Amino acid sequence: MDAVDALAVPYLGEAGWNQLRDAWRTENCVLVAKVARQALQSPVRLHDAAGKLAAQVWSWLGRPWVEQMMVREVVKRLPILGESQVRPVARAVQLAGMRLCHAHDKDLTRCPCFADLVEHEGERRPKQLLDAAQKGWTGLSRLR
Repeated sequence: MDAVDALAVPYLGEAGWNQLRDAWRTENCVLVAKVARQALQSPVRLHDAAGKLAAQVWSWLGRPWVEQMMVREVVKRLPILGESQVRPVARAVQLAGMRLCHAHDKDLTRCPCFADLVEHEGERRPKQLLDAAQKGWTGLSRLR
């Protein structure tokens, strides 16, 4: 949990992190878990939307459906500016939620961030996430 504190304090400051920790409630973690999950899913949605838009442009140009399909699939796979930062930030948000629940002596199995992580990614994922957090942002960015 010290690794989570080390990630959060530079951004919130010691006083800000302590204030957040003191005011934390389980209802907050429900929202934090939802925000993190949406952030983790947003790159997929963004890529799908970009691919559909490109295919629509090809359709407007009167190109055959085979070209439309190929353009859609190619564009879906192109990197999007800033996308590489979304995952580590979303993971840090999940970790912060788990840390804040832990700070209030909550059973982690009832922590919404922990439950979301296990539900969507399996039982081993929380340990991998905590191990990656010890390496800081670079550890979180390498976690897939």
